[in-house]
Amino acid sequence: MTYELPRAVIHGDANIGNVLKTSSGEVVLFDLEGLCWGPPEWDLAITAVYRDLGWHTDAEYERFCEVYGFDVTRLPRYQVLRAVRELRMTCWLAQKAGDSAETAAEVRRRIADLREPDGPRHWHPH
Repeated sequence: MTYELPRAVIHGDANIGNVLKTSSGEVVLFDLEGLCWGPPEWDLAITAVYRDLGWHTDAEYERFCEVYGFDVTRLPRYQVLRAVRELRMTCWLAQKAGDSAETAAEVRRRIADLREPDGPRHWHPH
């Protein structure tokens, strides 16, 4: 995998669920167990995957890229990042499959979808 951006401190799981806005308006990242030195594209890919899954709108994603100044989906190997992110999302949810029949069904759906890399995704956020 070749990255375009210089390595930096990355969150490791920089998604909207790991962001808080304080009462003073400050934005804070939390859930830092994946914090490391690495390619920013890794963090950027999760927002792109959420857009691909329909969890963010195209307009929201375009605005994100405009503000950040980079669109990870333009990388020649973005599909590799997407596939790894989807696998990690599925493995994380699989740990919770025993919580409910709904969660177990979602895990089965995701596993089936992973077998079809180019197929549509109808995943639900958890």
